[in-house]
Amino acid sequence: MKKFGIVMSMAVILVVIGAASYFVFKKSIKKNPVETEIVHSECLGKDEVASYKINEKGLIGTDVIIEIKNKTDGNVLFSFVINGIFRSYHPIELHVCGVYVMRMFNYDDDKVKQGNYDIRMELWKYDYTGNGFSLILLADYSYDFRVDPQEVYVSLERGYSGKENYALVVKDFNNNIDEFILSRESLTQSNPEFISLFRLEDWTKDGSYFWARLSAGAYTDAFLRIKRNDWKVEVLPAPSGVLGGTALNVDKGYVTQLPGHVWTGIDVATEEVKKEWIKQGKISQLYLFNLLSRNRILLATTTEPLWSFNTQWISDTELQYGMPNGEKKIYTINEK
Repeated sequence: MKKFGIVMSMAVILVVIGAASYFVFKKSIKKNPVETEIVHSECLGKDEVASYKINEKGLIGTDVIIEIKNKTDGNVLFSFVINGIFRSYHPIELHVCGVYVMRMFNYDDDKVKQGNYDIRMELWKYDYTGNGFSLILLADYSYDFRVDPQEVYVSLERGYSGKENYALVVKDFNNNIDEFILSRESLTQSNPEFISLFRLEDWTKDGSYFWARLSAGAYTDAFLRIKRNDWKVEVLPAPSGVLGGTALNVDKGYVTQLPGHVWTGIDVATEEVKKEWIKQGKISQLYLFNLLSRNRILLATTTEPLWSFNTQWISDTELQYGMPNGEKKIYTINEK
C-alpha cells in the first residue's frame, strides 16, 4: 500500500507538471507567433503592377525600392531594395519578369578627385523575388539601354563618336550574342547625309520594332526603325523643327514638330532670339508629324515666342500639350 501511495503521488505530480507545461507553452505561442516570410514569384501576376522609388540623395550609388502592388486597390504586396544604382535619366526598366538596372561599383570620391576612375558599370537583372545577377559589363557601351517586351534583347550604344567600333547594337542577353550591329560607318555609306550620333528611343509594345534617333547636337536628323529578327533598317528623315527632346510615339510613328525653333543652351541668347521673333511677328506652332506617311497635323499656335508646348504621350493615342496660360490639352489620334 505504501508503494501504491508513492506511485499515485508521483502520477499526480506528473499530471500537474504536464498541465502547467501545456498552459505555459500555449501562452508562449500566443505571445510569440511564428513569423511567415512574405515571398513573391519571379514574374508579375496578371493583377499586379510594379513601380519604383529612387533615393533622391546623390547621383552615385543610390538605392531604389521596387514595389509590387495590386492593380485594383493599390496595396503593396511585396517590396525589395536594390542598391548601388547609377541615377541617370534612364536608370531602370520594369518588365513582366524582370527589373533591369544600371549599377555602379568601386566608386571612390577621393580616387576620382585624383583622376583615378576605377569605376565599373554593369547592367543587372532582378526577378520579383528580389534575386539579381549581372547581365552585361558596360565598359564598352554608353550608360543607356532599352530591353524589349519579351525580355530577350537589349539595345545599346557601343563606343562613342570618333571610335571605329561606334555602333548601335542589339544583344541577346540570354546568350550574350550580338544579334544586330549597325556601325555609323556602314550607315553613312548608304546615307551620307546623316553623320549623326545614335540615341536610343524604345521598342514598340509588341516588340516587333526598335526605334533609335540620329542626332546632331540638339537637333534630330532622322529616326531609325529596325525590324525584329530580320533586322531590316528603315531610315526616316525628320522634318525641320524636331529637337532632341520632342515626343516620339514608336507604336504610331508620330513625332512632335516645332517649325523654326532653335536651341541655344544659353539663357541670354535665347532671350535675344525671342525678342527678334516678337519684332518679326513670328508665332510658335505645334505639329504632329507622321514619319511613316509623311503627313502632319497642326495642333496649336501661340504668339509666345519659342514656346515648347511641353508635349508628352500619356497613352498610345493621346498626346498632352500645354499652352502659355497653363491650360493643358489632349489630342487623340483617331486612326485605326
